[in-house]
Amino acid sequence: MTDSHLLLVDDQSEILAFLAESLEADGVHTTCARNGAEAFSLLEQRVRAGGAVAAIVSDWVMPGLDGLGLLTQVRASDEFRGLPFVLMSGIVTDEDLVGAAAHHDPDAFLLKPFTIEDLRATIDEAIAIRQRTMRSVPAGST
Repeated sequence: MTDSHLLLVDDQSEILAFLAESLEADGVHTTCARNGAEAFSLLEQRVRAGGAVAAIVSDWVMPGLDGLGLLTQVRASDEFRGLPFVLMSGIVTDEDLVGAAAHHDPDAFLLKPFTIEDLRATIDEAIAIRQRTMRSVPAGST
């Protein structure tokens, strides 16, 4: 994951700053957004400027466009649907997790509280899952 670029999304600035600082200390570059709408706009700007994003890590519950809304936009986009996506939350139920997995296609979930090691492992897992998923999709059907 070193030298990768991640898009981090959380409405709590303390959490966002902690995640970004911890990952940057390991050589992972980050772009931070406070909600889903800002994240999607930053994603479009970065990619159109020639930058890459290795994965999106988004809080689930946020005002405005939440994590599921962002995930829905990403998966609906021909340009971004192949991006690995991690949903994180501390207040969702088992039913929420099952529903999101069945209907929104996240690559991984991360339940708060978690360690930076948990975050890194989950991002790596999400990237590997999305790579396998995209290889198994027949050409022209994405």
